[in-house]
Amino acid sequence: QAGVARGGLALTEGRPLVIGELLSLNKLGRIIGAGILLGIMTVIGLILCIIPGLIVIFFGSYFVYFILDQDMGAVESIKASFSFVKDNLGSLFLLLLLSWVILFVGALLCGIGLFVAYPVVYIAYAYAYKTLRGAPVAP
Repeated sequence: QAGVARGGLALTEGRPLVIGELLSLNKLGRIIGAGILLGIMTVIGLILCIIPGLIVIFFGSYFVYFILDQDMGAVESIKASFSFVKDNLGSLFLLLLLSWVILFVGALLCGIGLFVAYPVVYIAYAYAYKTLRGAPVAP
């Protein structure tokens, strides 16, 4: 997830994709730490009737962007992701639904369409992250 987030951020900033940057281990400890915390929160939420776990997944989905782009810590990035999604709930929920449609159509094409669908979805997430925060996006 960190690699595709790095790629999406690079493209939205107008930088070329560099394999070394996509595979970078920079900030990996914070990303793993935040992922473990979100995983624990998700399992607890799923045990508590499934829907709270799904809400945690949705609200925590932008933590990697905050770590990579804003250089935040694990807990701080999770809080920022929850706040970001809360503040942009309608737009991000619509993006989630459209992402599911894109991935479903990609899967219908014998799975080969997923090679196009996944990059499109991840670039859309990076674009949404940048634009909804008011950050400049490369044309």
